[in-house]
Amino acid sequence: MQAARLSYPLFGALLSVLAACAAPEVQEEAAPPVSAEPATEKPDDDHKLEDLKQDLEVSRARHEIANLENEAFLIQQAARASHAQADVQEAKANLADYLANTMPSRLAQEKLNLQGSKDNAMEAAEELEQIRIMYEEQDLEDMTREFVISRGRRRAERSEKRIAIQEAQFRSVEEHELPQQVRQLERKLVQAEEALAKTLTEGEVGRRNKALGLRESETKLKRKEREIAELTEKNGESE
Repeated sequence: MQAARLSYPLFGALLSVLAACAAPEVQEEAAPPVSAEPATEKPDDDHKLEDLKQDLEVSRARHEIANLENEAFLIQQAARASHAQADVQEAKANLADYLANTMPSRLAQEKLNLQGSKDNAMEAAEELEQIRIMYEEQDLEDMTREFVISRGRRRAERSEKRIAIQEAQFRSVEEHELPQQVRQLERKLVQAEEALAKTLTEGEVGRRNKALGLRESETKLKRKEREIAELTEKNGESE
C-alpha cells in the first residue's frame, strides 16, 4: 500500500518530463513555414483573365460598330459623289444648250424684231409719200388733206421710234443680257466642279480616317487576344 502511494508521485514526474519533451515538437508542427504567394497568385490571375475576356468582348462589339459605320459612310459618300457629278453634268449641259440653242435663237428673234420694225418704218414712209402725191393730184380741202397727211406722218414717226427702241434692245440683249447669262451658267459649272472636288476630297479623307481607325481597332483586338492566350497558358502551367 505504501509502495503504491510512492508510485503516484513518480508517475506524475514522469508525465511532466514527457510533456516538456513533447512541447517543442507540437509547436513545430502547429506553425509550419508556408508562403502566401502561391495561395493568392492564381486567384488574381483568374480575375485578370476574366477582366481581359470581358474587355475583349466589348472591343469586338465596338470594332463591329466601327465596321458598320464605315460601310454606312462609304454608301453615303458614294451617293454624295454621284449627286455632285450629276450637278456638274447638268451645269455642263445647261451651258452647252444655252450656247448652241437658246442664245442663237434669242439673237435671231431680236434681229427679226428689229428688221420688222425697219420694214414697218419703210412702209410707213412709203405710204406717207404716196398720200402726199395722191392728195396733191386731187382737189380736196386743205384741212382734209392735212389731216390725212398728218396721220401718215405720225405713223411714220412712230415706226422710226420703234426702230430706235428695237436697236437699243437688240444691243442690250447681244452685249449684256446674253453674255451675263453665259457667265452665270459658267459660274454654276465652276461651283458644281468645286463642290464635286470638295466632296471627293472629304470622302477620301473620311475613308482614310475610317480605315486607320479600323486598323487600330484590329491591332487592339489582336493585342488583347494575345494577352489572354499568354495568361491562359501561364495559368495552365501553374496548375
